[in-house]
Amino acid sequence: MSASGSQLAVGVKRAVIYELDTDGFPLATGTTPYTGIEVVGPKAFALTVPESRKISHVGNDRVLAIDYLPPIEGMSGELRVASNDLNAKAAIAGVNVFNVGSAAIMPWGTDKQGFEVDAGLLLFQQSLDTVTKSRRWKYYLIPKARLIPSPASMDENPAEDRYTVAPNPTTKHLWGTTLVEGTEGALEMAVGEGMGIGRPNIVAFKGNGTEDTFLLPVDKPSSNVTNIVVWVDGVLQTTELGIVTLTSIPFDVAPATGAIIVVYYEY
Repeated sequence: MSASGSQLAVGVKRAVIYELDTDGFPLATGTTPYTGIEVVGPKAFALTVPESRKISHVGNDRVLAIDYLPPIEGMSGELRVASNDLNAKAAIAGVNVFNVGSAAIMPWGTDKQGFEVDAGLLLFQQSLDTVTKSRRWKYYLIPKARLIPSPASMDENPAEDRYTVAPNPTTKHLWGTTLVEGTEGALEMAVGEGMGIGRPNIVAFKGNGTEDTFLLPVDKPSSNVTNIVVWVDGVLQTTELGIVTLTSIPFDVAPATGAIIVVYYEY
């Protein structure tokens, strides 16, 4: 069974930031799953797509034809969160959280401004299938974006941090495969919008040449083995896998040292 592609969605249930390595893969460091930076208390995500440029060809005192060109501004977004998570903001800003006494402090207005890290982003919200009214999930998956955190104001309202999100057009998915005209219908994309039956999740591992079985996070096992998809260094794995379970991804041959294993599944 697959999602119908027509859903009624609301809210924002989860947001995960994925630090990226120099090749654009999630920043896995070993055989334990890299699960990204969990955003605590996401409240809203707004994505702005610039309008195309309207070109009016004028002559004889009238419009002869109308054409459109791509926009010359990039897409932008804003993620609003309820939590004040210094560690998450520092990781994105490229600075450190340091301690003074019992206090944790993050620097703002530093020489690192303009050098914020590139990151992937996964957000999803609950939805209902428009026909069956069964529970489904809608998500945005951004393979590469510049995220810029902003601190909360102090007033009578609940504190709210913000992340400015600037999706970059890229030729590759977060799992490393290259977009193909015949599959995606495009050679670049900035954002992928998806609909699934289960809640989406992405984890990554780094091979060591010995380990041949990789375990999914204990708190988020897969809900269906048929929805588990695995890539190694951007190559889809099919016959290379053993018997996949709800909690483990076995390989017939251990992935090479330094190989990046990315797993998409639903939980």
